[in-house]
Amino acid sequence: MKNLPHLCACLALTAVSGAQANTTQTSLIVGGQITPPACSVGFDGASGVDFGAIPFRTLDPDGTLLAEQHPRLEIVCGGPTLVAFTAQDNRTNSAITHQEAIAAGMKWPYQHPSNAAPHAWGLGRIDGVKVGAVTLLIRPQATLVNGNPLAGNMQILARAAGSSAAWPVHSTQESINLNLVDEYSFGSPAAAAPITTASVSLGVLPLLNKPAALPSAKEIPIDGSVTFTLRYL
Repeated sequence: MKNLPHLCACLALTAVSGAQANTTQTSLIVGGQITPPACSVGFDGASGVDFGAIPFRTLDPDGTLLAEQHPRLEIVCGGPTLVAFTAQDNRTNSAITHQEAIAAGMKWPYQHPSNAAPHAWGLGRIDGVKVGAVTLLIRPQATLVNGNPLAGNMQILARAAGSSAAWPVHSTQESINLNLVDEYSFGSPAAAAPITTASVSLGVLPLLNKPAALPSAKEIPIDGSVTFTLRYL
Protein backbone atom coordinates (compact mmCIF):
# COMPACT_ATOMS: atom_id res chain seq x y z
CA MET A 1 0.00 0.00 0.00
CA LYS A 2 2.84 2.43 0.60
CA ASN A 3 3.98 2.06 -3.01
CA LEU A 4 0.63 3.11 -4.55
CA PRO A 5 1.28 6.88 -4.82
CA HIS A 6 4.55 6.22 -6.60
CA LEU A 7 2.81 3.90 -9.05
CA CYS A 8 0.10 6.49 -9.81
CA ALA A 9 2.72 9.13 -10.54
CA CYS A 10 4.33 6.85 -13.07
CA LEU A 11 1.04 6.22 -14.83
CA ALA A 12 0.33 9.95 -15.08
CA LEU A 13 3.68 10.59 -16.72
CA THR A 14 3.01 7.85 -19.22
CA ALA A 15 -0.32 9.41 -20.18
CA VAL A 16 1.28 12.82 -20.86
CA SER A 17 4.01 11.26 -22.97
CA GLY A 18 1.41 9.44 -25.06
CA ALA A 19 -0.50 12.67 -25.74
CA GLN A 20 2.64 14.34 -27.09
CA ALA A 21 3.28 11.49 -29.50
CA ASN A 22 -0.15 12.05 -31.13
CA THR A 23 0.26 15.78 -31.93
CA THR A 24 -0.06 17.07 -35.58
CA GLN A 25 1.66 19.96 -37.35
CA THR A 26 0.87 22.64 -39.89
CA SER A 27 2.98 25.31 -41.60
CA LEU A 28 2.50 29.00 -42.28
CA ILE A 29 3.68 29.78 -45.83
CA VAL A 30 5.01 33.32 -46.32
CA GLY A 31 5.12 34.23 -50.03
CA GLY A 32 4.63 36.94 -52.61
CA GLN A 33 6.73 38.46 -55.36
CA ILE A 34 8.75 41.56 -56.05
CA THR A 35 7.86 42.93 -59.47
CA PRO A 36 9.92 45.36 -61.54
CA PRO A 37 8.55 48.83 -62.19
CA ALA A 38 6.23 48.63 -65.17
CA CYS A 39 7.64 50.07 -68.39
CA SER A 40 5.92 51.05 -71.62
CA VAL A 41 7.35 51.46 -75.10
CA GLY A 42 5.89 53.30 -78.09
CA PHE A 43 6.51 56.00 -80.67
CA ASP A 44 5.94 59.70 -80.38
CA GLY A 45 2.76 60.70 -82.22
CA ALA A 46 1.72 58.09 -84.78
CA SER A 47 3.53 54.74 -84.83
CA GLY A 48 4.33 54.99 -88.54
CA VAL A 49 6.61 56.95 -90.86
CA ASP A 50 4.73 58.10 -93.96
CA PHE A 51 6.66 59.17 -97.05
CA GLY A 52 3.49 60.19 -98.83
CA ALA A 53 2.72 59.87 -102.54
CA ILE A 54 5.81 59.58 -104.73
CA PRO A 55 5.17 60.05 -108.49
CA PHE A 56 6.60 57.16 -110.50
CA ARG A 57 8.19 59.60 -112.96
CA THR A 58 10.35 61.05 -110.17
CA LEU A 59 12.08 57.75 -109.37
CA ASP A 60 15.82 57.66 -110.06
CA PRO A 61 16.99 55.13 -112.67
CA ASP A 62 19.62 53.71 -110.28
CA GLY A 63 17.35 53.52 -107.22
CA THR A 64 15.72 56.28 -105.20
CA LEU A 65 16.96 57.35 -101.78
CA LEU A 66 14.21 59.04 -99.75
CA ALA A 67 14.93 61.76 -97.22
CA GLU A 68 15.78 60.48 -93.74
CA GLN A 69 13.02 60.70 -91.14
CA HIS A 70 13.52 60.69 -87.37
CA PRO A 71 10.78 59.01 -85.31
CA ARG A 72 11.43 58.71 -81.58
CA LEU A 73 11.11 55.46 -79.64
CA GLU A 74 9.77 56.43 -76.21
CA ILE A 75 10.43 54.25 -73.13
CA VAL A 76 8.79 55.18 -69.84
CA CYS A 77 9.26 53.20 -66.59
CA GLY A 78 7.63 53.59 -63.18
CA GLY A 79 11.07 53.82 -61.57
CA PRO A 80 14.74 53.22 -62.41
CA THR A 81 14.80 49.95 -64.36
CA LEU A 82 17.35 47.93 -66.31
CA VAL A 83 15.92 47.42 -69.81
CA ALA A 84 17.00 46.56 -73.33
CA PHE A 85 15.12 46.53 -76.63
CA THR A 86 15.27 44.45 -79.80
CA ALA A 87 13.77 44.85 -83.27
CA GLN A 88 12.06 42.28 -85.52
CA ASP A 89 11.49 42.57 -89.27
CA ASN A 90 7.87 41.79 -90.17
CA ARG A 91 8.64 41.83 -93.91
CA THR A 92 11.29 39.12 -93.88
CA ASN A 93 13.09 38.38 -97.16
CA SER A 94 11.51 41.33 -98.97
CA ALA A 95 14.48 43.71 -98.68
CA ILE A 96 16.93 44.43 -101.46
CA THR A 97 20.23 43.40 -99.90
CA HIS A 98 23.40 45.45 -100.01
CA GLN A 99 24.96 42.81 -102.26
CA GLU A 100 22.01 42.94 -104.66
CA ALA A 101 22.10 46.73 -104.77
CA ILE A 102 25.83 46.88 -105.49
CA ALA A 103 25.53 44.19 -108.19
CA ALA A 104 22.73 46.18 -109.86
CA GLY A 105 24.63 49.48 -109.69
CA MET A 106 22.15 50.98 -107.22
CA LYS A 107 22.63 53.56 -104.52
CA TRP A 108 22.63 52.49 -100.87
CA PRO A 109 21.52 54.33 -97.70
CA TYR A 110 24.13 55.26 -95.12
CA GLN A 111 25.13 52.67 -92.56
CA HIS A 112 27.90 53.07 -90.01
CA PRO A 113 30.96 51.09 -91.14
CA SER A 114 31.70 49.58 -87.71
CA ASN A 115 28.97 50.32 -85.15
CA ALA A 116 27.11 46.99 -85.10
CA ALA A 117 26.20 44.71 -87.99
CA PRO A 118 24.34 46.36 -90.91
CA HIS A 119 20.89 45.10 -91.89
CA ALA A 120 18.41 45.84 -94.67
CA TRP A 121 14.76 45.83 -93.57
CA GLY A 122 12.01 44.88 -96.00
CA LEU A 123 9.50 47.17 -97.70
CA GLY A 124 7.29 44.41 -99.10
CA ARG A 125 6.82 43.13 -102.65
CA ILE A 126 4.70 44.01 -105.68
CA ASP A 127 4.05 41.27 -108.26
CA GLY A 128 6.84 39.29 -106.60
CA VAL A 129 9.35 42.16 -107.00
CA LYS A 130 11.08 43.74 -103.99
CA VAL A 131 9.89 47.32 -103.54
CA GLY A 132 13.15 48.35 -101.92
CA ALA A 133 14.85 48.33 -98.52
CA VAL A 134 15.22 50.57 -95.50
CA THR A 135 18.15 50.97 -93.16
CA LEU A 136 17.48 51.92 -89.54
CA LEU A 137 19.96 53.81 -87.39
CA ILE A 138 20.02 54.82 -83.74
CA ARG A 139 21.09 58.46 -83.50
CA PRO A 140 22.75 58.82 -80.04
CA GLN A 141 23.50 62.52 -80.53
CA ALA A 142 19.75 63.27 -80.55
CA THR A 143 18.74 60.69 -77.91
CA LEU A 144 17.69 61.66 -74.38
CA VAL A 145 17.88 59.43 -71.28
CA ASN A 146 16.18 60.58 -68.09
CA GLY A 147 15.65 63.87 -69.91
CA ASN A 148 19.35 64.47 -70.55
CA PRO A 149 21.62 64.16 -73.60
CA LEU A 150 23.97 61.18 -73.61
CA ALA A 151 27.42 61.68 -72.08
CA GLY A 152 30.07 59.82 -70.07
CA ASN A 153 28.60 56.76 -68.38
CA MET A 154 25.24 57.08 -70.12
CA GLN A 155 25.62 55.90 -73.71
CA ILE A 156 23.68 53.85 -76.25
CA LEU A 157 24.89 50.25 -75.94
CA ALA A 158 24.69 47.25 -78.26
CA ARG A 159 25.59 43.57 -77.91
CA ALA A 160 24.37 40.19 -79.14
CA ALA A 161 20.76 39.68 -77.99
CA GLY A 162 20.50 37.62 -74.82
CA SER A 163 24.19 37.93 -74.01
CA SER A 164 25.40 38.57 -70.47
CA ALA A 165 28.70 40.05 -71.61
CA ALA A 166 29.82 43.66 -71.63
CA TRP A 167 28.61 45.94 -74.40
CA PRO A 168 31.19 46.07 -77.24
CA VAL A 169 29.33 48.74 -79.22
CA HIS A 170 28.68 52.04 -77.43
CA SER A 171 28.29 55.64 -78.47
CA THR A 172 27.15 59.10 -77.46
CA GLN A 173 27.57 60.62 -80.94
CA GLU A 174 28.19 58.08 -83.71
CA SER A 175 25.20 56.33 -85.28
CA ILE A 176 24.56 52.66 -84.45
CA ASN A 177 23.15 50.25 -87.04
CA LEU A 178 19.87 48.71 -85.92
CA ASN A 179 19.72 44.99 -86.78
CA LEU A 180 17.98 41.71 -85.96
CA VAL A 181 20.72 40.06 -83.93
CA ASP A 182 21.59 42.69 -81.33
CA GLU A 183 19.91 44.21 -78.29
CA TYR A 184 20.26 47.83 -77.27
CA SER A 185 20.40 49.46 -73.85
CA PHE A 186 21.80 52.44 -71.94
CA GLY A 187 24.78 52.91 -69.63
CA SER A 188 28.54 52.34 -69.76
CA PRO A 189 30.36 49.72 -71.84
CA ALA A 190 30.93 47.68 -68.67
CA ALA A 191 27.30 47.53 -67.59
CA ALA A 192 23.84 48.83 -68.44
CA ALA A 193 22.33 51.36 -66.04
CA PRO A 194 18.74 51.68 -64.77
CA ILE A 195 16.69 54.32 -66.55
CA THR A 196 13.33 55.94 -65.93
CA THR A 197 12.77 57.46 -69.40
CA ALA A 198 14.46 57.25 -72.78
CA SER A 199 13.63 59.06 -76.00
CA VAL A 200 15.62 57.22 -78.67
CA SER A 201 16.10 59.06 -81.97
CA LEU A 202 15.94 56.72 -84.97
CA GLY A 203 17.07 57.37 -88.53
CA VAL A 204 14.82 55.81 -91.20
CA LEU A 205 16.50 55.77 -94.64
CA PRO A 206 14.58 54.00 -97.44
CA LEU A 207 15.83 52.91 -100.84
CA LEU A 208 13.30 52.28 -103.63
CA ASN A 209 14.01 49.80 -106.39
CA LYS A 210 14.88 50.85 -109.94
CA PRO A 211 11.76 51.98 -111.81
CA ALA A 212 12.65 49.54 -114.60
CA ALA A 213 12.08 46.68 -112.12
CA LEU A 214 8.74 47.98 -110.82
CA PRO A 215 5.28 47.90 -112.46
CA SER A 216 4.33 51.38 -113.64
CA ALA A 217 0.62 50.78 -114.20
CA LYS A 218 -0.44 50.32 -110.58
CA GLU A 219 -0.03 51.92 -107.19
CA ILE A 220 2.92 50.47 -105.28
CA PRO A 221 2.64 50.46 -101.48
CA ILE A 222 5.74 51.07 -99.38
CA ASP A 223 5.06 48.44 -96.77
CA GLY A 224 7.77 48.24 -94.11
CA SER A 225 6.97 46.94 -90.62
CA VAL A 226 9.33 46.55 -87.65
CA THR A 227 8.33 45.45 -84.14
CA PHE A 228 10.30 46.74 -81.14
CA THR A 229 10.28 44.61 -77.99
CA LEU A 230 11.32 45.84 -74.54
CA ARG A 231 12.73 43.36 -72.05
CA TYR A 232 13.93 43.63 -68.46
CA LEU A 233 17.58 42.82 -67.81
